[in-house]
Amino acid sequence: MPHNQKLINDILALSKRCDNELYAKITELLEKYYTQTQECQKLQKQNEFFLQKWDRRNILDHEREAKKDQMLEQQSRLAAMGEMIDAVAHQWKQPLNSISMLIDMLKIDFRAPLKTLRGFSFRRFLLKSRRREEP
Repeated sequence: MPHNQKLINDILALSKRCDNELYAKITELLEKYYTQTQECQKLQKQNEFFLQKWDRRNILDHEREAKKDQMLEQQSRLAAMGEMIDAVAHQWKQPLNSISMLIDMLKIDFRAPLKTLRGFSFRRFLLKSRRREEP
């Protein structure tokens, strides 16, 4: 930069010796150049600031998204476990329900008069269902 400044000073000195109007125009041009350079530096600093701010927001958003994804994955696993537990419970309930139904039918078969059952007998039902199950 010092070399550039020396060059500028030399050009100004030569223009001042040759033509005052040329010197005034070059001075005006240099002032505009320095003003624009300062504005560009200011804008560059602002851009860097906003980029840093944007980076922080992106990092925070990324962390939030990662947490959401992790929660969704965990909820998905818990839902799958719940479905498995439900299936296991159903498998346990099904035989228990069948046993309970058979016990109720036995109670009805032995307590109720045969006339009210209209010819239905648990013993016959049990024998028929066993024949169907046997290959």
